[in-house]
Amino acid sequence: MIIVGPGRKYLSGIAYYTWRLSQELNATPILFRDMLPRFLFPGADRVDRVDTRIQYTDATYLDWYNPVTWMKAIRKIRESDIFIIQWWTASVAHMLLFLTLLSGRKYIVETHEILDPMEHENWAINTYSRLVKRILFNRASAIVVHTNEKGPKVITIPLAVFDHYRKYNRVSGTFTVLFFGLIRKYKGVDTLIKAFDDLDNPDKELFIIGENWDNIPVPARHNILYINRYVPDDDVDFYFSQADVLVLPYTRSSSSGVAAIAIHYGIPIIASDIDGLREQLYDYEGVFWVTPEDTTQIVKHLETIASKPGIRYPVPHRLSWDSVRAKWMILCESLKES
Repeated sequence: MIIVGPGRKYLSGIAYYTWRLSQELNATPILFRDMLPRFLFPGADRVDRVDTRIQYTDATYLDWYNPVTWMKAIRKIRESDIFIIQWWTASVAHMLLFLTLLSGRKYIVETHEILDPMEHENWAINTYSRLVKRILFNRASAIVVHTNEKGPKVITIPLAVFDHYRKYNRVSGTFTVLFFGLIRKYKGVDTLIKAFDDLDNPDKELFIIGENWDNIPVPARHNILYINRYVPDDDVDFYFSQADVLVLPYTRSSSSGVAAIAIHYGIPIIASDIDGLREQLYDYEGVFWVTPEDTTQIVKHLETIASKPGIRYPVPHRLSWDSVRAKWMILCESLKES
């Protein structure tokens, strides 16, 4: 089996997911090394410079500008009955088209984003993405999603818990609220900051950790820790170990790799009641739902969580790698036999 997805050079949650899924399925990785011209990537300064636990011993690499690498990938794919491709951005679409149209093998599309929000705002990229997606999805043997979408060939397999991070003891008794991940307009950081200000708790702190791609203003205050960069794995360990609660005040449909980390730590999650998050978290005992952009509800849940310091919740079996691996194996075996 082959998995095609991002490698460690352009680090992201999907890169970690591709690495872990390849391990769980004992699949051979074909990885995007250079996904796009570096100057077009908002996090260009940290490309290939972040410490990570992702390690591959045997991988084939794809470069956006080099058809020779695509041909090597084709030869590798033809050694397998089926391959899985990760879809989340149009920047790799031309390489995916090449692999799927010329390999002669069945493939599964696993979709994390229909289109990246930044790409969605560009008419030309939006049009190009929709065209490519139609070709890729129509030709696929199956389409794996993380939400309860309906349609021909659509299979729902949840996003498993990200359990490769370490857990540390708390170093402070301060009530710590965490926002983690890329800072984008739709993720509602401004709503969280207002709710945090409204929280009547003198012993509180807010961690806002992640690359600020949309230049959302974050106030400089003594009780707000703002780290505007992509953090290495050791820092992820620390911030989640110190957090009392993760807040996901998203304003549009989305699932979350950050939530998959928080579930591993068992911490409470305040999440917007939207498509994606709803399907991902519905059976996690530690989720507290809010209406998007409703600061009053966020404050209410923060007060409730603060009254139960140190509370932790179990990982739902549905989100364990044992469960997710089994679903993937059933799907892949059924397609091999068809």
